Amino acid sequence: MSFFSVVMPVYNAGEYIGKAIQSVIDQTFIDWELIVVNDCSTDDTSLIVRSFVDRDKRVKFYERSQNSGSAYIPRKEAILKSISPWIVSLDADDWLESSYLEYIYKRILDTDVDIVLQRMFLTLDGKDILLTIPNDGFDISQIISGEEACMKTISGWEISAGGAAITTDLYRKVWEQEKNLYIGMNADELLTRRLFLYARRVTFSSGKYYYRQRNDSITRKFSIKWFDVLDTDLLLDRLIKAHFGEDSEEALRTNCQICNNMFGCAVLYSRFFHQMKPLERKKVRWRIKESWKQVRWKELKQHLPFLKYEMGRWSFTLLMFIVFIRSYAKR
Repeated sequence: MSFFSVVMPVYNAGEYIGKAIQSVIDQTFIDWELIVVNDCSTDDTSLIVRSFVDRDKRVKFYERSQNSGSAYIPRKEAILKSISPWIVSLDADDWLESSYLEYIYKRILDTDVDIVLQRMFLTLDGKDILLTIPNDGFDISQIISGEEACMKTISGWEISAGGAAITTDLYRKVWEQEKNLYIGMNADELLTRRLFLYARRVTFSSGKYYYRQRNDSITRKFSIKWFDVLDTDLLLDRLIKAHFGEDSEEALRTNCQICNNMFGCAVLYSRFFHQMKPLERKKVRWRIKESWKQVRWKELKQHLPFLKYEMGRWSFTLLMFIVFIRSYAKR
């Protein structure tokens, strides 16, 4: 049994995965295993991973027989294959500094926590650092409750779960309690919030996790999956209300997030309208409307710009009409 299981879902990451795996092998803390689950890649990903398996027995490689279409499923499979007490997630196009696991290990020894978070450095294609989460002014020595950690991810990610170290028991507890978890594009974000809410205590280490924002990433090219955030928000809204109460400050913050993402998706819908098939347009418009109906407009009056508030609260049809007019005007 290794102390850490580093889990890595992978799909067509041949260009980057070598650096990700090497960053684990180069760790100063050596009591780890790396579990890679391939989601039916069509490039040279398998060959690259197998070359590392031949060199280091701590690297374990599994291949799915069918593509899942979501990183959530192969990541979950990797976690379920682990017998280590701690799980560290690493995406195939990201990498860790060499002391990463050592920093986490020392923090675990010093604290009684369920989750250890790190600083994530957002890079553009692995070069320029765009931003750091949490920012430099954030006190990483603190220990906070899981509830506090959850709310630091609502209406903006003040903290990041990228590369988080989480106890295996906590993952299993969440999956035992929540049988039907969402597996859309933002499934990992929803799971992160569930893990935080089930956690007793959360702390931070000084380890550096490097996140590669790729120019060819799904998050930069248009995809229907972008609109999955609407479904995620509605599920998150139910989760937060059930945990904190419908009239809580936490529910208000979630309501703000639903509203902002609804507006954002309405703008995306207008921008990429002609790239969608008629049935896709119909489904996406319905999803945006369901999100609009979920917004509790009265409580947002003091939290939105006046024009945005008035534009949104009266009529969904009017809202979409104005969004389309503004979109065409900008073109």
